[in-house]
Parts: sequence; C-alpha cells; structure tokens
Amino acid sequence: MRRKDDDIVVHRNAPLHGILYTKHTRKKLPKSRMLPAHARSRDTVSPGFFSIIAAPFAGMAALVKKIRFTRPKPASIIKTEPNAIAAAVPLKQEAVLVALSQPKESLSRVLTRDRAEQKTALKNWPLAVTCAVCALISAASIIFIPPAFAVEKKNVTINDAGLKVSAVTMDQTVGSLLGEFGIEMSEHDSIDVDTKAMVKDDMEVVIRRAMPLTVSTKDKDTEIYMVAGTVKEALEKAAVKVDKNDEVYPSLDTYIEPGMEIEVVKVETKYETEKEKIGFKETTRKNKNLKKGREVTVQKGVQGVREIKYLLTYKNGVLTSRKEVKSTVTKKPVNEIVEIGTRTAVLMERTPRTSQIYSKTLYEHKKALKPAPGIIEKVVYADYVTAYTHTGHRTATGTYPKIGTVAVDPKKIPYGTKLYIPGYGYGRAEDTGAFRGKSFLQLDLFMDKEQDCWNWGRKRQVKIYILE
Repeated sequence: MRRKDDDIVVHRNAPLHGILYTKHTRKKLPKSRMLPAHARSRDTVSPGFFSIIAAPFAGMAALVKKIRFTRPKPASIIKTEPNAIAAAVPLKQEAVLVALSQPKESLSRVLTRDRAEQKTALKNWPLAVTCAVCALISAASIIFIPPAFAVEKKNVTINDAGLKVSAVTMDQTVGSLLGEFGIEMSEHDSIDVDTKAMVKDDMEVVIRRAMPLTVSTKDKDTEIYMVAGTVKEALEKAAVKVDKNDEVYPSLDTYIEPGMEIEVVKVETKYETEKEKIGFKETTRKNKNLKKGREVTVQKGVQGVREIKYLLTYKNGVLTSRKEVKSTVTKKPVNEIVEIGTRTAVLMERTPRTSQIYSKTLYEHKKALKPAPGIIEKVVYADYVTAYTHTGHRTATGTYPKIGTVAVDPKKIPYGTKLYIPGYGYGRAEDTGAFRGKSFLQLDLFMDKEQDCWNWGRKRQVKIYILE
C-alpha cells in the first residue's frame, strides 16, 4: 500500500514507527522524525464479530478526538535536503511530517488546508455521532433481540371432524397453523378457538364441519348447513314456521345427520255445513167407503231437512279427510197419509216374494204390485234415478248385477235395503256409483239391455219406497 502526500512517500513495508523517504533521495530519516504508529496506513484482516461491535465505539472515540478544540502550535521546520524541507504541524494531536519544495509558500498552504479540514470536521460531528448511535443500536439488536424473539417449537393436535393429526409447528397463531397444513374452512364450519389466538404447546384445535340438509315445504326446497342440532333447530335456521297441526318428518326432536331431508306438511282444517233431505213416511188407512184399489191422499208428505257439519282436513292444499262432527235436524218430515178403499178389495201380500225382486225380464219385473202399507218403512224422494247395464265386474257387495240390483250411496241407504221404485219394481241396494259422497240422493237401476237404459233416461224427484 502506498500513500502519497505532496513529496512525502510512506513505504508500505515501513517498521513499527514508520520510515519516511523523500521523493528524490530516498534517504531514511532519523527515528525522531518518524510518524507515530497511529498515523501510518497498514493492511488489516477482515474484522470479526467483536470487531464489528467495537467499530462504532472506536469510530466515535476517534471522531471526538479529531474535533477537539485546540489551537495549533507553531510549526517546526526541519531541513533534510537542499530541495526538501520537513515541517511538523501539530494541529490534530498528530505529528504530520510534510516535505515542501517552497518553504514559505508551502508552509502557509499546509496551515490553511489543515484549518479547513478542522472546520469541516466541526460541521460534520452531529452526523458522525448519529452514525455511531445507529451502529450501537444495530450491534445491540444483533446481541439482544434474536434471543428475545426466538420462536419456540410447539406440539399441537388438529382434530378435523374426528380426523386427528399431531404436528410440531413454529406458527404463532391458529390461522397461520391452519394455512401451513392447507386446511380450509367454509363459512358454515365451526372452530373451538379464534383463528387469531396464539398457538400454545399441547394445544388441540377442534374443527367441526357443517352438514348439508334439505328442508322441503309445499312451496320450495331450502338447503342449509349445520354443524349439529335437532330438526327443530334446522327449521328455525331455514326460517320455516311450523304450526301445532303441521306434520314434520322426521320428528322435531330428531338429531340431524348428513344429507338428511326434512319434510314439512302444512295441515289446514276447516268446517263445512251441508243440508240433507229427510224422507217422510207414507202411512195408509183403510176406508170401507172407497172402492177397492182407490187411493185418496188425506195428508201430503213433506221432507225434512238435516244440517250436517263436516271437518275437512287439507294436507299441502289437498283434501285428505272429511269427517262428520255434528248433525242437526232443522226441519222435521211430515208423514203422508193415504186412505185406501176396502170395498171388495183383494188383500195384498205383506212382503214381496223373491221372484218379484229378481224377475227374468224387466217387463215382468215392473208389473209387480205396489207393496202393502204395512211393509213400507218410509218414503223418500230421490233427486236423480238413472240406469246402467253389464260392466263385467262384480258389485260393491261381491255379487253379479241382475234385474233388481240397485246402486246407492251406502251412507244414505245402507247395503241390503229393500226398495220399491215405481216404473221399475222391487230391488235391493247391493252396489254403488260415482255419486257416492255427494250431497244429493241418486239411485242407479240395473237393466239387462243398453236400450232399456236409454229408454229409462234420467228421472228427477222420483218417489222411492223403503221397505222393512
């Protein structure tokens, strides 16, 4: 390493106190003229850890030493050669040896330069102090901060919906721990700790996964997600209101399962009132003053009226039940009284024979005599009387239809009831028809031929005799 100031040369391999040579003579100066050891420039090895730490302190000490407020001492001039003069200028507490070619002018220049360097040093001392303090803080951070913030390894257990995984982690928060293992959670899932909570040693993180459920109502199907709970809680989350009459499958106290379908059946009830006609009885009495076979109506029969209250049940808007809950007679029937002449009258049979009910042909069947008054239980008026023929099927009571088979509404006329229909003859209620459950009274008469059915047609308000 060579250092050059004007005509002075400091040799790289100078001894401990330095050897000063002139540019022209290379003459070795006496030891009294040598530079101090700290004024020499020398090679250094790379600083170690402690050298880095001590460097700010050494730099700060040198800076303070350099900018001390001392007045310069008079320069001493040393003759070395005819063309060289050495001057020691003690301005910075260091012996600086300078060789000048022009003694008077060079010495003035040296003094001027040194004073300028001193003023510059005075101006830059705050910056130097700041740098030294920063270096001190950096050194302290290297020594003290790493141990203070040293990350400790912790043992944790992650229980993800029953699947347990044990791991060693250096993560600080639960959220970063889940991110490290790639565990994702939906907005419906649940975790027993906050994701911002700090991870602790031997900590267990429990994750509960939400289960998909379907809630079906009359209007729509709703899909929800729940971690746990009952069917009742699922309906509350789906905002489905259930009345006391509604039906829920499965029951409200059932615990939910993945993929469960919950069905809510809306049950509505209402009452309906219908009026039903009550048949009157036809009574007869003998009148010996009348000719045989002559009849006189003394009192005309009047049908009564009954009000029936029904409870109707609708499930999801469909009628599923119709139950009679109350029956009230609002108008009583009036019996019809008929007087029959007995003069030379032939006594009639009290009950029809079987052959009278089941004749071979419709022509023979409808020629049967009218029943005797003693076997008539009551008389009613049918709103409609129609006819039907062979269908290939048995009747509602299991028999095959024949002349005398009558289809009725069993709630109004029970099966097995014997009837007399003017213009048709005797019959028995053994079958039913599409008019079952209607508010009106209708009878359907069996006939062997389709043409006979067309000939009969549809009759209204037909007087019907119900026999004992």
